[in-house]
Amino acid sequence: MFATDIDLLVIEPSLFAEVGWSGQRTVAAAGTLSGTTLTLASADLVAAGVEAGCVVLMNGVPLEVVSRTSATVLSVSLVRWGRTGPAIPPVGLTSGACEVYTFRPQTALAHRVVLRLLGLSEATPVPTVSGSDGTALGESAMVNSADAAMFEALVALHTIYASAGALAPAGSGLATKAEQYRRRAGAERARLSALIDTNGDGLADATRRPGVMPLIRG
Repeated sequence: MFATDIDLLVIEPSLFAEVGWSGQRTVAAAGTLSGTTLTLASADLVAAGVEAGCVVLMNGVPLEVVSRTSATVLSVSLVRWGRTGPAIPPVGLTSGACEVYTFRPQTALAHRVVLRLLGLSEATPVPTVSGSDGTALGESAMVNSADAAMFEALVALHTIYASAGALAPAGSGLATKAEQYRRRAGAERARLSALIDTNGDGLADATRRPGVMPLIRG
């Protein structure tokens, strides 16, 4: 996938507090924090699939998972300005209840939508030559996949808030947010240009825009 849970949080800071209940909870355990090292002695983080890009709520404060050190230890940070920025230790947090929710199923759905709009095949893991025989290109044929993370995240947020809004009481505002993310996703779709490697040499030799069908001359 192009986007992670932390990408969703950066766009929507209230995501886990507002609709965390609609996500999938994978961890609930007591944790102790020393600097940027979070230890959850009773958890199995490997089995729970907690890794870089996930979000841990400690006493309700969202923390980015920078890396998983072991089955019970994580390196965490307050939300950083970029994927490679230095970890930022939370102030005043030393211990408390920790939960990990993930919206990866919704992001996976958004990922499939993005790939289809770009004419890429999720079932093909590596680039293959796309010739007159109609051979599908895999998602790794997109050499600027990081540029699609915003579009994918916005589609996922629309899906999340649309689902949550359908279950919430009238006037909750969740449906309004869903519509806002639908419009933002549409605007981002219009801006996105995917650089495609059509022959597997690692270099982009085609450009695709979501929803625009490329024509091949016979």
